[in-house]
This record gives sequence, C-alpha cells and structure tokens, in this order.
Amino acid sequence: FTGVVHPGHRPASPMGTSGTQIWIKGGMDTDLRSKRVCVASFCRDLYFGDTQLMAPQNRNPLSPAIKNKVGAILLPLIFDAIELKSQVKLAHWNLHDPNFISVHRLLDEVATTVDRGTDQVAERARQLGIVTDASTDIVAKNTTLKPFPKGIVNATIACEAILNDLVAVVDALHSAINATAEAGDAITTDLLTKVSGELEIHLWFFESRLG
Repeated sequence: FTGVVHPGHRPASPMGTSGTQIWIKGGMDTDLRSKRVCVASFCRDLYFGDTQLMAPQNRNPLSPAIKNKVGAILLPLIFDAIELKSQVKLAHWNLHDPNFISVHRLLDEVATTVDRGTDQVAERARQLGIVTDASTDIVAKNTTLKPFPKGIVNATIACEAILNDLVAVVDALHSAINATAEAGDAITTDLLTKVSGELEIHLWFFESRLG
C-alpha cells in the first residue's frame, strides 16, 4: 500500500506524486513499512486519493482517531484480498495437470474463503464509517502481491504462486491484528484473527500439496 501522508492541508493534486496518497487533516503518527500506512489521526477527515474515506456521520462508539487508524489498516488488506481472489481464480481456470481435479477443487475452496473474509473486512470498515473504494484500478495500483504467471499453469506452478500469496496475506493480517489491538479496536482484532485462521488452513494445505 503506497502512500504519502500530508498533515495539515490537502494538496492541490492528491495524485500528483507517484503512488497513492492518503491525506489527513490534523496531527498523526505514521509508520511506513512494507508499502503499508498506519495512521492515527485526531481529526474528522480521511482521504484516499480524491475519495473521502470517512462517511459524513457514524455513531459507532469508537473515537474518530481509532476509526481513522483502523480504516487505514483495513484498506490494504482489502486490496490484497481482492487480488488474491483474482489470482486464485486464474489458477483455477488455467490449470492443466494430471492432478487437475483435486487442485481445481482446492482452489475453489480458497476462493470461497477469501471472498467471505474480504466481505467481512470491508463490511467492518463500513461499520466504522470508512468508505471502501476497491475498484480494479485502485487494487492494481496498491496490491502488494506479485502477479500470477500468465497462460496455462501446472499444479506446481499454480500452488507455489498461491502459497506465496497466502503467506504474504497472512503475514499482513498478523501485523494488522497487532495494530488494531494497539489501536483499541477489539472487534476488528477478533475478526482479523478469524479471517487469518481460515486462510492459514489453506496455507497448510498448499504446503502439504507441494511437499
């Protein structure tokens, strides 16, 4: 998740520099690491590019500062989850291997799990008043996952690619679990723990499949 944080003012052109910008009105603490931005803001307005992320009114009892920080944590997870689902379906469609049926079905199970988890995380963001813009261009610019191999793939290539994606997504979830706990949002922490646990089962399956 690439970003530049601008305290105190909104730039004339939010997309004027390389990558995507998060703009926040007010003071904050930032931690830029592994293409992710964690934002603790004591303000009302949070922008992703030109899009205002905070809804005009939200009555969830968490403070605006916590909502803003958690929103900035959740968005990168959503981007990578959507990209993961896309890559799993590419593997599912373009697989050609003597073990086709078993791997084909395994990939379908992963897609279902990822889809469910993505929906839950995005809905949690909305519960906090965060607007989730995960259109294809935004996801393509901000996913941290490596592209899936093009063309027909055998089971080994497909499983290695998806396993690497799962490792990256689970690692990001672990960081987000700690970050949301530190931010004081126990509900989101519990949700991300559940989502990570379900994905880690698939990670184990793919590791076993590759031997």
